[in-house]
Amino acid sequence: MGAHWFGNVWDEALLVLSRFLRKELRINMPEELRYAIYENHFIARGPLYREYVHSCLDPVMKFMQQEPIFSQPSGYRKHKERMAEFNQINHYQEATGVNDWIIGVFLLEHLFSTWINDKNLNVVIL
Repeated sequence: MGAHWFGNVWDEALLVLSRFLRKELRINMPEELRYAIYENHFIARGPLYREYVHSCLDPVMKFMQQEPIFSQPSGYRKHKERMAEFNQINHYQEATGVNDWIIGVFLLEHLFSTWINDKNLNVVIL
């Protein structure tokens, strides 16, 4: 779906992120996820969530801050303009001065799914 919504900027940024995950955190970006948790909200037990934040989210966010590719406009605005929720981007633009969401935001939304992919956990999709 990322390539469908965001095009080349998704593919390029995902490649950079995949290399970092594999090399630095020893996490492989799978072709298909075992669990697709694509929303920016989920419930996890405290110890599991803290492990994710410490071992994955924090290092990835620090890495993303150093790499300009993750600050590129995502192209999401053109899709939102056709939808009723367009006011959200106007509020975002007023608050940040940015005309579109950056691609890094959407990669971070995908990150928990990637991290949890190879763990032997009981995942419940509601």
